[in-house]
Amino acid sequence: MIKPDRPLVRQNFFPFAVATNVAAVALASIAQQSSITSLYTAIAFSVPIGGLSVIWGDSSVLAANGNGIWISPGVVQVWPINNGRQLYEIQEPLVDGLPCANRPLAIPFSVWDLSTIWVASTGAQTLGVILFQESFV
Repeated sequence: MIKPDRPLVRQNFFPFAVATNVAAVALASIAQQSSITSLYTAIAFSVPIGGLSVIWGDSSVLAANGNGIWISPGVVQVWPINNGRQLYEIQEPLVDGLPCANRPLAIPFSVWDLSTIWVASTGAQTLGVILFQESFV
């Protein structure tokens, strides 16, 4: 079987631990590269088996209120963003030769913004986080 000759691209990932407690903690305050220009398109959370559940949401998240998404001990949660390829990549070169006024100038690309993600728990608990960076755009 003949395989296509395609360049290999490394999938970058950044693991770190977050010490959670009753007060919400921002992931951006812990992650070394936390701006949206870091291009994180997937995030994984895990709590060790036997630990306390952790909840994630925005800056108002509190375990007592239950106003977020729970991460159960021993269960890894992965939240990917699917940036489907658009025809804009080939459309603009084709339209360049035509007298069209309304052609796309920018292609939107969705990423996780760590400054909007906060975590909390009912007591002291360590949360494992891995950020996956888009390999190419």
